[in-house]
Amino acid sequence: MDVNTIIKLLDAGYTREEIQSMAGDGAAVETNAGSIKDNELNAPESSEPPVLGSSPAAPEQPAKTSDESTDDLKKIVNDLAGQLKELTKTVQMNNIINSEQPPKPVQTAADILASIINPYTSKGEK
Repeated sequence: MDVNTIIKLLDAGYTREEIQSMAGDGAAVETNAGSIKDNELNAPESSEPPVLGSSPAAPEQPAKTSDESTDDLKKIVNDLAGQLKELTKTVQMNNIINSEQPPKPVQTAADILASIINPYTSKGEK
């Protein structure tokens, strides 16, 4: 029995034990293959196909009221607005740090000594 046949049997509503009993005899698989198609056509459509090894469905949570939904939405929007403000501050600070400031003139030891001895002439001021 190939995988496609097993899938068709599962979709038709056969249980694991029924499929295993059909697979036990090769002739039974061949004769039941025709009846699978008939069963698929005659099988009532169900909203959920049977699933092997699954647990019962979890109970649904009660629906939230519009006030709770609105409060949750406001909280999310406020959180996003706070994160956006932090990001904006970070980008602005990074831009300030990386902005081009006028370079400070490089002073040599002679320039520093000259400014100590005669502070007005080294700066060019009187």
